[in-house]
Amino acid sequence: MVLKKIVSLFLFLAVSLQGKALLFSEFKERIFKHEQSRVLDGRDIFELFEEYQKMITEDFGDEVWVDKKPESDFFEFNVFYPFAQKKKIELGAETFVFGDIHGDIESLIKALETLKEEGFLDDDFKIKKPCYFIFLGDYVDRGFGGIEVVYAIVRLKCQNPDQVVILRGNHEDAAMNRTGGFTEELEYKYGCLAPFVFKLLYSFYETLPCALLWESGNNALFCCHGGIELGVDLLPLLSSDKNHCYQLITEVDRMQRTSSDSTVHALLKKECLPLYLEPFTAPLDSTSSHLLGFLWNDFSMDSETFIIFDVRRGLECGSGLVDYYLGKLNVGKKKVRAILRGHQHGNMFGHLVENGGVVSMYGEKVFTLLASSDFLEPDDEEEYFSSFFRIKTAPSYDDWEFKQWTKYLKETSPSFLSRIISYFYAQTLGRMPNLLGR
Repeated sequence: MVLKKIVSLFLFLAVSLQGKALLFSEFKERIFKHEQSRVLDGRDIFELFEEYQKMITEDFGDEVWVDKKPESDFFEFNVFYPFAQKKKIELGAETFVFGDIHGDIESLIKALETLKEEGFLDDDFKIKKPCYFIFLGDYVDRGFGGIEVVYAIVRLKCQNPDQVVILRGNHEDAAMNRTGGFTEELEYKYGCLAPFVFKLLYSFYETLPCALLWESGNNALFCCHGGIELGVDLLPLLSSDKNHCYQLITEVDRMQRTSSDSTVHALLKKECLPLYLEPFTAPLDSTSSHLLGFLWNDFSMDSETFIIFDVRRGLECGSGLVDYYLGKLNVGKKKVRAILRGHQHGNMFGHLVENGGVVSMYGEKVFTLLASSDFLEPDDEEEYFSSFFRIKTAPSYDDWEFKQWTKYLKETSPSFLSRIISYFYAQTLGRMPNLLGR
């Protein structure tokens, strides 16, 4: 009882000592020069998430939901209700898209520093030009800077609510954090304050959309962490005339959503376990529940593959299934042209390293992104990079520009000792061998 009172008092003091939010330059200095394990104190975190909670609650007003509005328990942000987002941006605007970061705060800092030098970002995390940031999930686990990564992207979101989208990955989940290393990271850094930090982060996870339709003109990109989910119809979201809106995912029915006379329907029945094909409803217990495709599905490196089922990861989709999925969406004047996602750095890692963090598949219909290679292979500095994808829209999709930015960080990477410590952490507390592909 005494300990609880002490912790409560400490928490009260942490949130009561009001201070200014960190500038980018201050945050960077702490990351690269801080000699202790904890870069952010409790006040930094609690104040930021208090601001985020107010902002996101205001954003989820009744008018932004299509098809169905959430029940009141959705707004408690303590259970997993999947939902998708649509955002319409102006023609000619630029978007910067980040794949998996997994606790590698140094590579994220280098990417943001580059955008700051190019005039897209100021020292107060404020976006200066008509541009947007999309983060594709998996911010924590495996690397030892997960809380710092979350702080940076939430700081960006709070400063630029309409220009930053933070998507949910399969690692934005309490159960995954217990095996992926983030739980140990927070306990090590915050001790008796860790349970309070956990509570903030788990509520944060429940505010993140699982999928995004990024629209400009009559063209759109589909963004998610994992892959396509055949059991969800996103046509109401795509068809909406609203520039900014959400669609609650209340039911997933993979068999009903595929035409009974289609090849896809027959292959699902042939390849998948019956349990995987049973319909289910929200809320879900965790991101692993029923392997929601937006968070878990992959894409085959063999374009001739149609469907492969993996009991641990869901579907591995081929070119034919991608064409089928896009065809189901593209029945009106608005067309979804490509899929941007992260997640698949197991059997695709060599290709991602070779291509500096971006792999294009199926005639540029699928792009797999990786923002940092350090959390997988930190012992090879030649392969340690920071990366993001840069998109500029135009009236005709043929004129859209897709470019990648990759910086190899051999000369600017953390010290040898710190990387050895991070690598040891990743190989022991930070992950289990059978989770390498996740």
